[in-house]
Amino acid sequence: MPPGTSVVALLARLDALEARAAAQAAEIADLRTQAAADKLTIERQAARIAELERQLGQHSGNSNYPPASNGPAAAGPGAKPSRTNRKPGGQRR
Repeated sequence: MPPGTSVVALLARLDALEARAAAQAAEIADLRTQAAADKLTIERQAARIAELERQLGQHSGNSNYPPASNGPAAAGPGAKPSRTNRKPGGQRR
């Protein structure tokens, strides 16, 4: 004990420290609960993202969708117009 410190003052300080420790313990418990809820949310979102990525990767070649559902950007290798022997340009008058 430091000189000049009364027992009453030390007991008051002890009470304040115990109250602070109790408040911190309650805050820690709340944070753990929130962390568990956040972890569950992250797991659900990760599963949802995986499902959406799986759906995004589907096309008529690997699913039961018709070829028209692929859209114009997903045209197959035979979709390019064939080259002709004609010269480029319009009609001449």
